[in-house]
Amino acid sequence: MEATANITKTVAGIDLGSNSFRLLVSQLSDSGLHPLHKNLRTVRLGQGLSQTSILTGEAIARGLAVLTDYKKILEQYQPVSIRACGTAALRIAENRTEFILEAEKILSVPIEIISGEEEAQLALRGTLSAFSNSESDKPFLIIDVGGGSTELIYLAKDNAHPTIQSIAVGAVTLTEKLARQQTAPVDLRPEFKDFFGKIRNARPLSIIATGGTATALAALDLGLKDYDGQIVQGHLLDIVHLDNIFNRLSQISPAERNLLPGLEQGRGDIIVAGIMIYKIILEHAEVQQMTISDSGLLEGIVLSQLPAYKINQATKYPADKDSI
Repeated sequence: MEATANITKTVAGIDLGSNSFRLLVSQLSDSGLHPLHKNLRTVRLGQGLSQTSILTGEAIARGLAVLTDYKKILEQYQPVSIRACGTAALRIAENRTEFILEAEKILSVPIEIISGEEEAQLALRGTLSAFSNSESDKPFLIIDVGGGSTELIYLAKDNAHPTIQSIAVGAVTLTEKLARQQTAPVDLRPEFKDFFGKIRNARPLSIIATGGTATALAALDLGLKDYDGQIVQGHLLDIVHLDNIFNRLSQISPAERNLLPGLEQGRGDIIVAGIMIYKIILEHAEVQQMTISDSGLLEGIVLSQLPAYKINQATKYPADKDSI
C-alpha cells in the first residue's frame, strides 16, 4: 500500500509531431510516472510542408483518424487531465487552424502549439525523469531529432538555466530536401554551427538522444524483434555502430527498411536522414557515442501536469513561423 499511497491522478499526454502522433496515459504521483498505456502512430503530418507551408488534406485526414482512435483509448482510462501539444508541423502550417478545430472537436481538449523552446524544455524534463541523479549530475547535451525540427538542450553541472535551441531541420524535412536535390550534396554543418559555438568550452560532453529516430536506432542496434522501451532505455550507441546502421540502411529501399524488426511502419522512409543529423551533431560535439533515452517529450508533456511544474505558457497560435 505504501508504494501507491502518493498516486494523485491519472493523466494523459498527446504529442502531435511532424512524423508521429504519440499518446501516453499514466498515473502521476510525486515520485513520477506510472504508465498505463503508450501508443505511437506514424501520421506524417508534415509531409510536403517544407515546400508549401500547407498541411495536405491526406495528412489532415490521417491525423484526425489517429486522434479518433486515441479518443476511444482515453474513454477507457478516463484521465482527469489531458494535455495535447503540437510541434514543428503545426508551428509552420498556414492552414493549421483547419486541423486544430477538428482535432479539438474529437478530443474535447485544446491543442497547444508549443514553441521550439518549450518543446526542448519538456523533452529535458521527460528525459531526466528516466535517469538517476548520479547519471544526470554532469554536463550533458540532450538531442531530439524530430520530423520537422531538432531540439538541442545543453545543461552544465549545477546549471539551472539550460542552453536551448530548436533548429528547423528534422528527419522528414531533410528526407524531402534530399529527394529534391537528388545527387547534390547537403551540408548540415551551418545549421548547427551557432549552437555549438555557444557551448564550445563544454568538453568532454555526454550526449543523450531521445525521440523516435534515436529509439529506432537503439532497437536496430540491439536487434529487437519487437520494440521494448525498457531494453532501449540507457542503451549506448557508438559512432562505429551508427555508421554501420547508416551504411546498411542506405543500401536498401525505404520499403525494405520498413520490414526490419523493431522499426515501426513508416520510419524506414526517414530514418537515413535522421541518422545523418545525428552524425553531424556527434561530429560538432566531438563525441563518439550517445546514450539513448526511451523517455522524452511525451513524458515531459505528462509531467508538466504536476501542480509544481513551472514553465512559460505556450503561445496557442503563433503569429507567424518567423516568430518561433
